Amino acid sequence: MMGADKKVPLGLTSWRLPGTTFGAPSIAAQAGVKRLQIDVGGGSRGPVLHSAEHITTLQDHANSAGVQITAVAVNRLNDLGINSVDSSAVARAVDFAKMSLGTAHALGVQTILIPSFRQSSIDTDDDLLRTVDFLRIICDEAASARIEVATENVLTAPQLVKLLQMVGRTNLRVQGDVGNLALHGVDLPSYCEAARASLLGEWHLKDFPKSPLENCQLGAGMAEVAGAMATLLRLKYARSFVIETDHRHATLSEIREDITWVQNTLTQLER
Repeated sequence: MMGADKKVPLGLTSWRLPGTTFGAPSIAAQAGVKRLQIDVGGGSRGPVLHSAEHITTLQDHANSAGVQITAVAVNRLNDLGINSVDSSAVARAVDFAKMSLGTAHALGVQTILIPSFRQSSIDTDDDLLRTVDFLRIICDEAASARIEVATENVLTAPQLVKLLQMVGRTNLRVQGDVGNLALHGVDLPSYCEAARASLLGEWHLKDFPKSPLENCQLGAGMAEVAGAMATLLRLKYARSFVIETDHRHATLSEIREDITWVQNTLTQLER
């Protein structure tokens, strides 16, 4: 993986930008980045990106903006519950994730993100076992299309080792999130060591004020984002960073402030 230098690629997430997913590539380009993770939508998260028309429209906007879509996030799973005790809820989650694989394949994207928060939070041993079952199903479905399935979670290092070993699929990856791990008191080096070669390498960056638990500008909160970036680059666990600050009501100038902060931090890390 890439070392600490100012050429480390930076990106944004569509679900934390103002407007719709279709406008996200243009905002990313105007803000000064060329990488974008997109949300597949569904529920209150906007239209589901599944129809040929929607996919073509998004591809056209990304191509026009010169922006690469690097991952498809299935954030709707946080509402459905991938480890629910309700088998019908899990079946809906499986169907939605399989549909999202089709979207990723149509977009030419080789990674989907499976989050484990809210209704999909892993709080008990049983939650972990049911999450393993879900990930096995999706990894097997994704294998023929050569798509990687990245779990995003806040497990302790021993729990993460257990999950990876039990899923046992070569296309399983781990999406790291500096802010979420800090918020939940998870030791970053231990988490990375537990994931080892399964780390996706494209890390989410966000920060949190001490209270309330909302996003704030990078470097202004409790997550010690700069130190985390230094650790990830020094240990070669990161190849790119994706800013996930909640910019849904931000101006373009405010979005650029976070990007500039990351760029300046990378420059400092060179010294």
